[in-house]
Amino acid sequence: MVALSLAYAAWSEERRAEGNLQLARKAVDESLSSAGRQQSRETADLPEMEEFRKELLDKAGNFYALFTKQNSKNEGLRSEAAWAHSRLGDISRLLQ
Repeated sequence: MVALSLAYAAWSEERRAEGNLQLARKAVDESLSSAGRQQSRETADLPEMEEFRKELLDKAGNFYALFTKQNSKNEGLRSEAAWAHSRLGDISRLLQ
């Protein structure tokens, strides 16, 4: 009974952690989308806006770089890591 209870608690924590990771990834995706929009590139003439945009892109890049280093047996997370590699390419392109 104790083993089942501990197994359930571990499974529940894993599900919560995966949910939190998905929320974090979504937030970073939205930040990256905002930084890559045409409007943000047009306002990049202002030095402070360009610095802010670069900071957003750098932070997103750091997140995706860490995400790609996850060595998971979970097929969904492996798929997300592949997507993160693609997003790193987008960031490199936006940073030129």
